[in-house]
Amino acid sequence: YQTLKSLEDSLPQSLFMRVHRSYIINKKEVSSLVGKDVTINKVKIPVSARYFDTVKEQLFP
Repeated sequence: YQTLKSLEDSLPQSLFMRVHRSYIINKKEVSSLVGKDVTINKVKIPVSARYFDTVKEQLFP
C-alpha cells in the first residue's frame, strides 16, 4: 500500500507529473491539452485547477 503522494515523490520529475489528486501522468505520452483535459492514447485525463498552470507550462511552453 502506497499513497499517490509517495509514488509521485519516487518517480522522476523529468518524466512524470501530478495533474489531479487521482492522476499522475507520463509527460512523454501526452498528445494534447484541450480545455481542462490531457489526452494520452486517446484517453482524456482531467487536469484540476490546482495543477493546470503547471501542466500547461511544462507540457506546452
